[in-house]
Amino acid sequence: MCYEFNWPPFESELERMRRLHEKGKQSEESHTCATLAFTYQARLRGLKAGVIPEVEAGHFVPDAVVFEDNERTLVEVEMGYGKRSKWRNMATHQESVAICARTVAHRKTLVGECRDLNIPGKATDLRTLFLTSRDEVPCPLWLDEWKSITTGRAGGLFNCSQERLLWE
Repeated sequence: MCYEFNWPPFESELERMRRLHEKGKQSEESHTCATLAFTYQARLRGLKAGVIPEVEAGHFVPDAVVFEDNERTLVEVEMGYGKRSKWRNMATHQESVAICARTVAHRKTLVGECRDLNIPGKATDLRTLFLTSRDEVPCPLWLDEWKSITTGRAGGLFNCSQERLLWE
């Protein structure tokens, strides 16, 4: 259809994720779904977001990018645990980490990994984002922010309403 209107073809975000990240592995489908859900939640909150941004970062391939107040944040949507080398690599390229986890408990574990490494950053989780997305004012995208002990960068913590988090 694009060719009929002389429009260049456009790769969807799902196609981009499959081509650049999944590389035919079915085990990556849940990760692809989580990444697309994260960018959707960022957009619901009025932010610009995309998947698999083109960056010159060696082995570090971020899952998503979010633009807030003209600041670019590369984001890792993480489904597992024990990714200390990934957090170090990410911090090398943007001086901090930005993580989207599955649940509050998962987010706390990943934040703990980064704090143990003294890497500043921010984190969120899909479950909280989805639970508050229909609220009149949804919670912010980033639910945790912490600073490095040595640099003093970043800080603060956002608490969504406790009754919304009873499932944790």
